[in-house]
Amino acid sequence: MVWSDRSQTVLGVMLAVLGVVVIIVGILVYYLKHRRREQRVSHFNYRTLSRKKYYKNKLEMKILVNYFSKNFGVFGKEIKEVYTEKYDHSEEVYVFNIEDSYELATFTKIRMKIVEKNKLKFNAVWRDVIPYALDIRTKKYLFLQEDDEISIPNLSEFYHLFSKNPEIWEMIFSDKILREKFMDMAEKLDYIYVREEYLEAIVFDEQIAIDIINLFVLIEKNLREKYKSLDILEIETIYCYNCNDKIDPSEEICDKCGSPKPICLVCHLDLKPSEKEDVVKLPCCGVYAHQKHIISWLKIKKECPNCQTNLKSWFRLINVEKEISI
Repeated sequence: MVWSDRSQTVLGVMLAVLGVVVIIVGILVYYLKHRRREQRVSHFNYRTLSRKKYYKNKLEMKILVNYFSKNFGVFGKEIKEVYTEKYDHSEEVYVFNIEDSYELATFTKIRMKIVEKNKLKFNAVWRDVIPYALDIRTKKYLFLQEDDEISIPNLSEFYHLFSKNPEIWEMIFSDKILREKFMDMAEKLDYIYVREEYLEAIVFDEQIAIDIINLFVLIEKNLREKYKSLDILEIETIYCYNCNDKIDPSEEICDKCGSPKPICLVCHLDLKPSEKEDVVKLPCCGVYAHQKHIISWLKIKKECPNCQTNLKSWFRLINVEKEISI
């Protein structure tokens, strides 16, 4: 078969066009991949790993026990807590009591326990009441406070931050190194609650618990030096909703009757005695929640956020009661 000059020219043009298209597609693919990588690296600041890949299968309390004994001379005591009232199970807990002469004297007690094998929950009771509360929650949380959210450069990409004292926390996190430390922890942390009487957090790595405790020792000392003139707020003490006994800030159950500490299961804030009329007790497992928060939750999920019992019928009932009261 003999190709004419015209056919050869057409074929050459087609091959040239095809070559240009291939080059353009290649450039676009490279650009998009590179851009996604830049966005990913920029957002996570070179530090994060996939949460699924990062989580340990099992955390070990002995790492923490050894660290506190070796570095601070503080020895943990293992205890068992037994929950009652439809919330019946026991948990192994370590409690570290801290004398005022120790380096960790910012706290009087640190209480730690392993939750679901791969989560570590700890409460640390301040030696002196502080007047500046803060919630740091990862972006996965759907049900949050309606107001008091503050914006901290970089940190707000990773967390929701809430405080009634924004100027204080904006000052604290003006420290770039401190912000970076919190960004480093973003994939290994569930939440941190700074309360007037205690500090609480859930983490996915033993070292992060140590880092948080050390960071807040420094933060608390720094604040007390800069805000000596701050008036200590009048703190409303937490009492058991079942037996009315005073509850230790670090405890999760009442020592007297074994009922759960009054904390809203949805927003995770402490439930004060003055809020009792706005609080409901869930019929399935006996835990508490702000009525408006559990209604918002059940409009979406229909199940108890604690034990996953279907609460559709109960939800209809409390909605009827709410309409009657209005």
